[in-house]
Amino acid sequence: MASRPAPTLVTPAPLAFVVEVINKWGSVPREVAGERETPFPSLRDLALEHGFRLDPATGALSDESVAQTADALYPLFDTPDVGALVDRVNEVLGLSAVRPSLTRASDGIAEGWITNAPDCLLAACTLALHHHLLAWGDGSRLGLCEGTRCADAYVDSSSAGRRRFCSTTCQNRSRVAAFRARRRGTKTA
Repeated sequence: MASRPAPTLVTPAPLAFVVEVINKWGSVPREVAGERETPFPSLRDLALEHGFRLDPATGALSDESVAQTADALYPLFDTPDVGALVDRVNEVLGLSAVRPSLTRASDGIAEGWITNAPDCLLAACTLALHHHLLAWGDGSRLGLCEGTRCADAYVDSSSAGRRRFCSTTCQNRSRVAAFRARRRGTKTA
């Protein structure tokens, strides 16, 4: 009988790291942006940039494996119904094989999360979204860019909570296109 990998303590990834994994490896964002043939960035470099420590197995993942993780997470950003979002997050948590665990801490006992999965990327990313959803109480701050040549995921951290674009670049591009469309409409009238 094959032995299962030893449980690994999982640290939730920074939310900005999660969004970048989805946008840089996800099939839909890459396809819409015309970047399907563009080489993938370095997962290690991205993790370092966000101050996130990868476990050895995750650091050795192939780009195809990271893309599968990104594709599993992407639909979470396009699920406006809270019930459906809860079900989908629970499904992805199940795929990641993450489970709660108690750990010893300097001041007593602390909550932790462990997995027996060979890598921790899906678990770390899903836990980040899990914590975000618990903090906000719904998924209204998760979204997909409404830009015409963009399908990137984003987390709305604005005070108003009305973000519709992944970046100022996409927002400005959309505003310019709308302005030009209005001008064309007035010229033909």
